[in-house]
Amino acid sequence: GIEDNPEETVGIGDDDFNDYLLSVEPLGDLFVIGDEAAHGLNDVVNFWGAQWWKNNAVSGEVSRGVASFKGYATDSGLECGDTWRSMPGNSANPPAMIPARVLVIVTNTVLKSGPAISGTIRELLIVDHDGGYGPNPGHAGSGPVTQLVCSASDG
Repeated sequence: GIEDNPEETVGIGDDDFNDYLLSVEPLGDLFVIGDEAAHGLNDVVNFWGAQWWKNNAVSGEVSRGVASFKGYATDSGLECGDTWRSMPGNSANPPAMIPARVLVIVTNTVLKSGPAISGTIRELLIVDHDGGYGPNPGHAGSGPVTQLVCSASDG
């Protein structure tokens, strides 16, 4: 089961955010959603799974072959405007378990070059996952957005 502590909130002040990043950074578990998918506060997003590409439209460029991307970012910057990277499906080696709160990237591009997949971090969100996640893409990762961490400026 997922233990959730309602007293534990993550503020958007720099110190709080840096403390939060320190708590998640060693795991490096970042997932991705498309910027055209509804992702306001309390919207349920699908950040991992076999249907990722159907549930996560993006406003920018999409390469052919991105249906192989299931939502896990293997490597990522931690600031809006940075780049995230991944590999197709299970070759990304998604984590066996994820914490109750997940840092999720909002991207406007999904580009494929050889096996490598990448995009731009437009926003970072905190999502409370619903417990359905598993490392097999058949076990989708979803949950409501609880906080906007940062947003990249368009300029």
